[in-house]
Amino acid sequence: QLIFEAVRQGKTVLAIDVKAKPRDFAGIGPEVKPFIIESTEPLLVLRMLESIASASLFRHFNVLLDACIDTKQLHEVRDNLVATRDNKKASSWNRAGAKTLAYLMDQLLKQVRTGEYAHDLRLEPGKANIMDISPLPDGVQQLVVDSVFRRLLDSKWHDVVVVLEEAINFIP
Repeated sequence: QLIFEAVRQGKTVLAIDVKAKPRDFAGIGPEVKPFIIESTEPLLVLRMLESIASASLFRHFNVLLDACIDTKQLHEVRDNLVATRDNKKASSWNRAGAKTLAYLMDQLLKQVRTGEYAHDLRLEPGKANIMDISPLPDGVQQLVVDSVFRRLLDSKWHDVVVVLEEAINFIP
């Protein structure tokens, strides 16, 4: 109901489908390809890695924080983690944390590479646009949702209603 009322009022809607079966929003509007901006924001990277590990990694947050400094892409974070892992002068605690995080970062990078993404967020104004991210792994879904909200906040889009099922899993 919310979607159809928003469209009736001339708003642009983006409904993000996260469940594969049954898809809640299939067929109600044009499909939009998932979109990502590689973010190296430490808390987001931590959440993505935790989704792969299915465990809390906060005890290694200081290592991840250092690895994210001055980076723009996820592979740079991975490279920094490998450098810490291999640094004989680093503490054994930091080296062990970097080893774990670098392994998980490799898994995340593989997952990101397997998807097909749009180069920008393309919505049809005044319609209910549907983005199906259900086939993507949880960590990549986190990145897509973060990217969509960043783009909407930093762009020409106004009066966009975002419907995000399972929002509790994406919003801190």
